Amino acid sequence: MTDLILINPYPEDAYGINEGTVEPPLGPAYLGAIAERSGIRCGIIDANVLRMGTDDVLSAVKEAAPRMVGITVNLYTYQTALKLADGIKEALPGVVVIMGGPTPSSTPVKVLDSCRADAVIVGEGEETFEEILRNYKSSKPLFDDINGVVYKDGEEIVVNNPRGFMKEIDDIPMPAYHLLPDLKTYRSRARKKPVAPILTSRGCPYQCVFCSKDVFKNVCRMRTPENIIKEIDMLVSRYGVKQIDILDDNFTLDRKRTERILDLIIDRGYDLYINCQSGVRTESLDQALIDKMVKAKIWKMPIGVESGDPDMLRKIKKRLDLDHVLKVSHMARKAGMIVYGFFIIGLPGDTPESMQKTIDFAKKMDPHIANFCLSIPFPGTELYDMVKNGGGKFLVDIDNGISAGFYSNEVFYEMDGMDRNIVLKYYKKAIRDFYFRPGKMLELASTMGSKEEFKWLVETGFSVLRNMWKKN
Repeated sequence: MTDLILINPYPEDAYGINEGTVEPPLGPAYLGAIAERSGIRCGIIDANVLRMGTDDVLSAVKEAAPRMVGITVNLYTYQTALKLADGIKEALPGVVVIMGGPTPSSTPVKVLDSCRADAVIVGEGEETFEEILRNYKSSKPLFDDINGVVYKDGEEIVVNNPRGFMKEIDDIPMPAYHLLPDLKTYRSRARKKPVAPILTSRGCPYQCVFCSKDVFKNVCRMRTPENIIKEIDMLVSRYGVKQIDILDDNFTLDRKRTERILDLIIDRGYDLYINCQSGVRTESLDQALIDKMVKAKIWKMPIGVESGDPDMLRKIKKRLDLDHVLKVSHMARKAGMIVYGFFIIGLPGDTPESMQKTIDFAKKMDPHIANFCLSIPFPGTELYDMVKNGGGKFLVDIDNGISAGFYSNEVFYEMDGMDRNIVLKYYKKAIRDFYFRPGKMLELASTMGSKEEFKWLVETGFSVLRNMWKKN
């Protein structure tokens, strides 16, 4: 009998998401490693990459007959997670169902009121989960006096004290990749496969209004270069990994640390490509550091710009020097990197003039790929509070999960005089004006370094264009 099953749900009804990129879920992989360290027999069902519907997941859980089930939940999988929790409790009444992730951390009481789950882990989960497993092995009440837990005690919902952050994140065991499907099953833009993700830090010190802080807050904790290289060594030697996707966006925040990591990678001489998947901060970047990044085979550099209007950047609390962004992107391009620019259309206070400035800046920056997305006010973000308490109007029921993604042709709110039809007009205009220029499509195709990359381009591009013209 399995003690524990961890589930990463598949958002069955989601659209407007990047279907070409599905990374291994590090949250369940870390918890799986915690479970194995605790002597707990554990399995992971990554329904997301396997595209397993609710019925298929329930069948797999019933066959495994676990004592506990953990479900990772975000806004896109929220409704699916509620169905899974209810279905598991219906089929296996004695199973303890625990939820975690950004959405339960934001609204734990609401989540427990909405389904038959037994508990929610709020915030960073490893230490909390390990204490729950310790109680399980000792046959003690699972949740009593454990910080960071909200749970049901009969008809009552008990809110335990919050938990502080782990001070030494190097102490977290390496993710249990062996509990996940084969790494080749996952999808991302890859020079070579298999690809594995890695987090080099947790949390972010910046205050951008659109970013959720429910799990890691504004406390930025960084893994040591030696601990990071230990994980890369494991991924290369044990799993034959050929590309690392760095998922945190603070890889370049501490220049000395960045240089030490790059030096260790260069010294290893890996047959390995590295992708800064979620973007980098540009403040510390100059020609010398970019050259070292290229030497370490970092081939893709996304930059989170969000808006090309300095006034808008101040409104959304995005600290960014647009002139330096231009310098860095041009240096990276010249050094041979594939440069991305991340942009958001429909931010609070956006006007036709400010959105046009974003389009103009994207063209001036001229990254290989400009990733335009629509603004989403996730619960727990300052942006959500700005809409709710600042005279705005939600056009989509955000509180109960959403199906529409960043590329869904869906405007989620109106405020400050902005109109959804104007936002959609400039979203489509951004894509047309940037990509349908002489030579741009040819340049984009020329950046493909493998068959896998070309397949990714076709799938991702088709998905974005299909949803761009989707009728609301």
